Amino acid sequence: MPELPNPTLDFVFQHIFSDERNADVLVHFLNSVLETKHGPLIESVEIFNPYAQLEPPPDRMSALDFRARTSTNTLIHIELQLWKPEDTPNRSLFNWAWLLKETNGEGNLYRLMQKSIVVNILDFNVIKSERYHTIFQMSDEATGQLLSDELEIHYLELGKLQTVAPPPEQRLERWMLFLAARTKERMEELAVAEPALQKVLTTFALHHQDE
Repeated sequence: MPELPNPTLDFVFQHIFSDERNADVLVHFLNSVLETKHGPLIESVEIFNPYAQLEPPPDRMSALDFRARTSTNTLIHIELQLWKPEDTPNRSLFNWAWLLKETNGEGNLYRLMQKSIVVNILDFNVIKSERYHTIFQMSDEATGQLLSDELEIHYLELGKLQTVAPPPEQRLERWMLFLAARTKERMEELAVAEPALQKVLTTFALHHQDE
């Protein structure tokens, strides 16, 4: 059975999601992440390079970043990490704080503050939970009362996909298993029920033909 490079490799991830012709694929992926809490929110995406806007910490170039704006003007930072740094939670907070400032600017009314979301796709495990998808917000330690819903940080950990019972029923499960797949057969199997994944397969194949 032929082995393929992991499609979560930086250059492949960028090739698939940074191309405007694949904007619908990125919308599908982000909606699969957010639908459990919000319902499908994203109608279109804008992809641009965050490094041009802010001087990154020294280790930031080990990550691949995207930003997208939802139909409700929520700004989302999507980051792929293949190597485990020691400060993953702090990186997430840094990205969220930057989004909050970028979205709201100085002098804006606090009541008009826009929600900011960070989505981390990790090829390693960080969170002490068996769940492959965890969501963090600010809440009171004793009561669980939410202080504000303007902060939301998602972790998608590829190393915990053994918790997904076959066959995968949710589209986020199919996406995660697809990103972790190492063979063409497995990718094709997961793409059968998802036109977005079929488009990724086509893009992936064309990319390797050009190599």
